[in-house]
Amino acid sequence: MATRVEKVLGAARVQPTVITTEDLRWADPSTLEVIELLGAVRTGFQELTGGSSVSRHGDHAMSESNKKLVTELVENLSGGRLDKAFEAVADNATWWVVGTAESYTKQEYRKLCADSFTIFRAPPLMIMKGIIAEGDRVALEVESDADLINGKHYHNYYHFLFVIRDGKVIEAKEYLDTKLVADSFGDLPVPRN
Repeated sequence: MATRVEKVLGAARVQPTVITTEDLRWADPSTLEVIELLGAVRTGFQELTGGSSVSRHGDHAMSESNKKLVTELVENLSGGRLDKAFEAVADNATWWVVGTAESYTKQEYRKLCADSFTIFRAPPLMIMKGIIAEGDRVALEVESDADLINGKHYHNYYHFLFVIRDGKVIEAKEYLDTKLVADSFGDLPVPRN
């Protein structure tokens, strides 16, 4: 370990040196130890890890309350209970959907959901496949399943990233198969804001 640290410090004495790692929250204990030995703890290890609380042994703090909030949000969306679903979203929240240039406001995204429900025979079933929470972020994998009024069956895959502040969603990013949306909804009057 000391040899690795000395090698990095030696290189840094000769020229500016940048150490990159994909995501310190998933780093193995020896990588964390090297970074700690290099002084990252004194210069802002919390900043390097996105503000998460990561122990030297790679344990990850999971936010059960944030997972519960997001789970209930999606369950309520799936059940067509929009008023209940959007209670979990802050009034000043933004919701970005892949393929759109601008983020929606809470009110715009709620209207989009309500208008979109008119093309489904029943509210789409949202099947949660995986959830990970750390700090103020929750990542969620979802599959949707629904029959459309044009007779087509709609089954899509989603990845959501939610940022939670003060017990509410403040930011959402939604990734999905946009070609499947176009193929499925192409002949339907999908509302656009």
